[in-house]
Amino acid sequence: MKTARTALTAALIALAAGCAPPRTIVRFTQATEAQLKAPENGQAIWYEFQPGDEVPLNIALIGSAEAVAPNLKLVAKRRFFLVVSSYGPPRLSFDGESTAYEGSQTFLAFEKAELGNTLNVITYLGLPADMPVELQKK
Repeated sequence: MKTARTALTAALIALAAGCAPPRTIVRFTQATEAQLKAPENGQAIWYEFQPGDEVPLNIALIGSAEAVAPNLKLVAKRRFFLVVSSYGPPRLSFDGESTAYEGSQTFLAFEKAELGNTLNVITYLGLPADMPVELQKK
C-alpha cells in the first residue's frame, strides 16, 4: 500500500511539473520473464517492436464460439509499442510517446468456399491513415 502511494505521489509530482511519469520500455523480443509478468503487478510496460522482429503468435476466440490458431508468426513491419498494465486494456503507441486506442480495428469477411462457407477475421494494427483502402470501405 505504501509503495502504491509513493508511486502515485511521484506521478502527481511529475504531472504537476509538466512532464509525464517515467515509462518502462522493454524490447519485446528481449523481455525477461519478470518483465513479461510486470503488468500483473500494476506496472505499466511499453513493449517495443522493431521492424523485422518475429515473435510467435497464438490467437484464440472464446465465448459464444471458439477458435484457436496456434503457432502463427507476428512480423513487425514498423516500430510500434504495446502498452500494457493491469489498469486498463492494452494500448498502442506508434511514436513511443503517446497512446492511441484507434490503432486497431477488427473486420469480418465472409466467402463461399469449396469446403464450406468461411468466416475471416481480419485485425488491422496501425495508424488509421495507413489503413488499406479495401478495409476503409468495410
